[in-house]
Amino acid sequence: CSLRGALSGAGANDTINFDPSLANQTITLALGQLVISQPVALDGSTALTVTVSGDNLSRVISTTQPLTVTRLIIANGRTPNGNGGGLYAGGNLWLIGSVIRNSAAIGDGSRSNGYGGGVYVGGAATLTGATIFNNYADFFGGGLYVKGATTLTGATIFSNTGVLHGGGAYLVGEATNQDTSVRRT
Repeated sequence: CSLRGALSGAGANDTINFDPSLANQTITLALGQLVISQPVALDGSTALTVTVSGDNLSRVISTTQPLTVTRLIIANGRTPNGNGGGLYAGGNLWLIGSVIRNSAAIGDGSRSNGYGGGVYVGGAATLTGATIFNNYADFFGGGLYVKGATTLTGATIFSNTGVLHGGGAYLVGEATNQDTSVRRT
């Protein structure tokens, strides 16, 4: 079953586990971004270092639902005239032991988009042991943009660019930080 097929057949609160044979492999999205329409969890724990790539042609994941992403690499996402180049989460997001890298949110000049080059979260975000690096946003939050409350535990955010503000992270709501590193390089 393809990842797109697994997502379309998933029920509310299902967990999608990646086959162990996908360890160290890249899933390249040939048909554009993955749109998730129900609250689900994506768990790459059984296929360590599996990467889902937008191939610099599309955003990788888009959802308005609560989403949990565990031990997955999301890479090479790109959204012109949008937010969240790698991952757009309109609801709450839990990012656990995952990596978001090499993604971009390109704005249209209106400043209403181009936020969260790596990740855009419209709700609350909890990042535990996550790494976000080498992402770009035309406006705010090169690595991470969060509207709601943010909890960062053991996260690493580095080498991201937000042209106006928040190269590493732009956090609108209240933030809690424990053992997290945000640095330029």
